[in-house]
Amino acid sequence: MSSFAFVLLLALAFLLLTTNTLVHAQVQLLTLEFDTTIPVHDGVANLQEGQRLFDKGNNYDKAAMHFWRAVLMQEQNKDKYTVDDCFGKFIQCFAAQDRMADGFVFV
Repeated sequence: MSSFAFVLLLALAFLLLTTNTLVHAQVQLLTLEFDTTIPVHDGVANLQEGQRLFDKGNNYDKAAMHFWRAVLMQEQNKDKYTVDDCFGKFIQCFAAQDRMADGFVFV
């Protein structure tokens, strides 16, 4: 690794650790509780549950986790939905709360 890349990596790490919003996002995501009735490996069910929660308008954190599970399971469900279907909604969950950077930090 070149010294420039190393310095850039250190600067990015420092920025992430010192930015209050990003640190708050990491802590908040680690402490969320999620519905365990939807199997983690069922991408379609997670996409549907994420959409249901998103439509309610007050469960964006839970909806985001279901959309993220759907993103991770999309490979097994290529014929049922695309990554864009669920990743776009995942980011919208954070945008709706004015926490767009938190969504990108999660990824």
